[in-house]
Order: sequence, then C-alpha cells, then structure tokens
Amino acid sequence: MTDRDAELTISFLRKAGIEGLRCDDVADLVAKLHEGCAALVVAEDALGSRSVQTLAAALREQPSWSELPINLITSGGEASIRTLNTFSVLSSTGNLTLLERPFRPLTLVNSLQAALRSRRRQYQVRDLLEEREAVLRSINDAFVTLDSQWRYTYANEKAAALAGKKPEELIGLDVWTLFPQYVGTRYYHELHRALENQTIARFEVFHKASNRWLEVRVYPSPKGVSILTTDVTDQKQAEERLESTVAERTLKLRETIGELEAFSYSISHDLRSPLRAMQAYSEVLAEDYGALLPAEGQRYLERIAAAAIRLDKLIGDVLTYSRVLRAPIEMETVDLDSLFSSIVENYPTFQPFRENIELVRPLLPVTGNEASLTQCATNLISNALKFMSPGKTPQIKIRTEASGDKVAIYFSDNGIGIAAKDQPRIFGMFQRVHPESNYEGTGIGLAIVRKAVDRMSGTLSLESEEGVGSTFRIVLPRGA
Repeated sequence: MTDRDAELTISFLRKAGIEGLRCDDVADLVAKLHEGCAALVVAEDALGSRSVQTLAAALREQPSWSELPINLITSGGEASIRTLNTFSVLSSTGNLTLLERPFRPLTLVNSLQAALRSRRRQYQVRDLLEEREAVLRSINDAFVTLDSQWRYTYANEKAAALAGKKPEELIGLDVWTLFPQYVGTRYYHELHRALENQTIARFEVFHKASNRWLEVRVYPSPKGVSILTTDVTDQKQAEERLESTVAERTLKLRETIGELEAFSYSISHDLRSPLRAMQAYSEVLAEDYGALLPAEGQRYLERIAAAAIRLDKLIGDVLTYSRVLRAPIEMETVDLDSLFSSIVENYPTFQPFRENIELVRPLLPVTGNEASLTQCATNLISNALKFMSPGKTPQIKIRTEASGDKVAIYFSDNGIGIAAKDQPRIFGMFQRVHPESNYEGTGIGLAIVRKAVDRMSGTLSLESEEGVGSTFRIVLPRGA
C-alpha cells in the first residue's frame, strides 16, 4: 500500500467514525500493537517473510483473552495464500479477514466495524478476568479450581504454598498425582461426591505436612470444582481450650450444687427437731397455763404456734424441693388416666371438691416419672383450689392433646389468674404473687413443678388472665 493509499484509507475511515494510525514499517506496527490497538489493517505487499515472523512473534505475546482482529489486504494468488497460512497459525479462532483487491471502501469499513465489535467483546472478557483476578487475590485463604479431570486450572499463592510450588507450576497438574496420600481418604471421597452430585461440601481435614487443621469448602460446577481451604487450627485449639474450661467449671459447679443441696437438706431436716419442740412446748403452755395468761399473752402464744406451723410447712416444702432435685429419676410409660384418677379420689384435701375436678378422658399416656407427675398434679390442683375468688365455685379441667411424638397435659381453672407482669417469676423459689394474708403458702409449689418437669426433660408453660383463670401446660414425650 502506497503512502497515498494509506492516507486516503485513514481519511475515509475517520469519516466513518473509525480512528486509524499509519505505521511506517513492521517495527512501528509492533510498537503500536504493544501500546494497545483494537484491530490491524495490513497490506500483503508491505510484508516480507521476516516481517511476517516479527509480527507473528508479537501476536503470540498477546494475553490469553486477546485475539487481535486482522484485516489482510491482498491481491490474491499464491503469495496471499502463503501469507494467510502464516496468519491462520496466529489465530485458532480464525479472527482474520481477507480483503482482495479491488474492493469498495465501504467493504473495509464494514469489515473493521465487525472487527471492532469483536474487540469490544474481548475487552469485556478482559475486564471480567481482571475483576475475577482481583477478587481471587483478595481471598486470604487457599483457593484452587480443578477441571472435571482433576487438573489445576487456577491456584493462588496460599494454595501453591501448601503444595510447595508456585501458582503457575500447578496449572495442568493432576491433584491426585500431586497428593497421592489423599487418594481413598475422606478428602478424596468428599470432592468426588461433590462433583458427581453437584452439591456443596464442607468438612475438616488435618494437613500433616504443616501440622494444621484445615476447613475445606467445595463448590462444584459441570466443568469442575472450586475449593476454598481455611486454616482453622487456632479456632479448633480455642474450642478445645473452651471445652476443657467448660467441662472443668461444670464439674466444679455440679460439686458445689451437690454440696448446697446436701447442706439445704441437712439444715431443713435438722431444723425440724427444735421447731417441733417449740410447737410441743407452746401447746403444753397453752393447755396448762393458758388460763393464767392475759388476753395479750394468749394472742402471742397463738402467733408462736401459727408461726411454728408455717415454718414447719416451709421446711417441708424445701425438703420436697430438695428430694425432687436429688432423687434418682426413671422414665417409663405412665398411664395418666389411672394416676390422676387415683390422685383426685385419694388425696384428702381434694375430697370436698371431687365433683369440681374434671378429667377429660381418655388421658393419653406419656413417658415420664410417676412420682414427679404426682408431685406436679397435686401442686397444680392444690393451687387451683386455693387461689379462688371468695364465694366462687372452683372448676378444674385436666385434659391431654397429642402433637407428633409429644403429649401436652393441660391443667385449667377458673381462679383469680395471674397478671402478665408477674408470670415470668412465678416458677422461682419463694415467689409469691398475692399477699400471704389473703392466700397462705410458701411460694415453693410451682418451683417444685418446674424442677420436676425439667428433670423429665419436658417443658412447662402458662397462659393466664387476671380474674378469669389459668392454664398450665406440661409437654412430655408420648408413651408407648
């Protein structure tokens, strides 16, 4: 192409909106190629065999994403076929367009426009690759990708360090050839399962060479797998230290609780002897000398006797709570129909109200402890009878309801109810909602129920409305 032809071509392309630069020779062309260009227009008659080799070498240095579009202007014939063969080697995708003279200028414009569209797509691929590379570089953990034949297609610095190689040295290597010691291990089977089933896998392995624990996450695709490996040695050591500390403190806590329970039981038991002596002497004093005491003295004596009775009941409840905590518990199928019928019929305090206690039969069997369930039922029924508005007839209903492998036991009453603000604390020790002057009690009954349910691995809940009534719900495993 003559200088004039070149200038005319550049002028025409500029009018078509395509910016072009003229190159003096192949060396100038290669220099501009390195600076960056979108396409080449080369005249066959400007290329000798040495020029072709120089240009070919420069094109081979392109990055993997780049296939520079080339428009070769030729006169046809044997020389152009030879040149075409040379350039075809450079572009396996055939990104080479042949324009034989003579041709219309518009033909060159159309050809370059197609070439530039192709180049823009290449730039998009380049940007995506650079973005991916930036993301991969930002990963602090070891990261590799393998194809479906278990060959490395990518490895970052950390992953290469684990293999004792540079990242580029891993590309194309078979992972099982590189790490034969992992063939047949969990690592091997997890990776194969992830690829075959196309499911994400996550597991831990011990890397003997580095003496480190690694968490491996495998993300499959139809073309292979991506593997992210995180060093979790410090985390596992911290967990082991924490588990050891927790186990040690739990043991000490159990020992302390055991000692406190034994102490509580001993103190409560030992208190009863002097208390009963106080009760007995107050009774003797009232019988033998009551008539000699003034009215105020008799009132004091009555208060001493009442206080002794209340303290004896309190000690009794504490001992009951302690027994619930300490007694061995065996879980078995409990026939609630039989158990609750026996409680209602035989418990002395309940006899005046037997007609007011409704058992909605059949009551489903549960897996629990008969003694603990007896404790729960007697306390909940006693409370339902006690916490009634004056003049109101108590109505108590006991029923069961199945839910899957669980059974819920409901104790419902029409008593005074419990205000919402008081409900969170009523299952604690010595928690009273109502003044003792209105309703006697020690504030331990519901604590005993809660502890008994806990020991049976059940759950206890409450629904209550002040002035309407309460429903206590115990959930236990269903019986056989």
